[in-house]
Amino acid sequence: ITFGENYHEAIRSYYQILQREKIISPKNKALSPKKKDVLLAPQYNTWGVESALAMPPEELTEAIVKDIFNKLQHSGMQARTFVIDDKWEGQHGELKHDSERFPHFEELLKDIRTQGYNIGLWAAFLRCQNPAALGLDESHLLQTHEGKPLWLDHQTSHYGIFDMTQPKVQDVLRQRAKEFIRRYQPDLIKFDFGYELPSLDVAAPQDMTFAGERLLQKGLEVIVGAMKEENPD
Repeated sequence: ITFGENYHEAIRSYYQILQREKIISPKNKALSPKKKDVLLAPQYNTWGVESALAMPPEELTEAIVKDIFNKLQHSGMQARTFVIDDKWEGQHGELKHDSERFPHFEELLKDIRTQGYNIGLWAAFLRCQNPAALGLDESHLLQTHEGKPLWLDHQTSHYGIFDMTQPKVQDVLRQRAKEFIRRYQPDLIKFDFGYELPSLDVAAPQDMTFAGERLLQKGLEVIVGAMKEENPD
């Protein structure tokens, strides 16, 4: 627990302790101009509207996103990155847009870019609704102590959690992550996960070296690593 005169100082104190204890170290690699520009750009996220409307994820459509973007442009807000939040995907885990609700998704992204905005995309990368669609099965999800896959529910979504300690899962998600970057070319990723990691009395991965919070660390290593191989920025 760290303290500070304000929220930001408390966070700074936390990272200073991590650095002092050599848990983290500063990155000396210079940022590219593009990456620095996106990092510092004010963001607007569609989640505010989705939450205000109490909108079930499957009701988000291309027309609604266009309307949100148009209203943002006329609002006077000086955002330079437009983030599309949950749920532009068809199913969690596939990293593909829903072609019925977003029939011209890639054209929409291109249009937003041509108007001077960066593109941000949300994804809960460790969720999986349909393992079979990825060439996997339920054994590739986190398992309960009874040897059954752990299934979770959020709003109207029903999904499991990838067991990122399994080599086959890692291979599939590396490929998906690279295809995701190539196809949609996002400038920013909102990597949503962590709060729903089960405690070890609920479910666990095959390799207990990455049990608990370390599963998220493994997920970041595999997925973010693959995305940065495709686009270092």
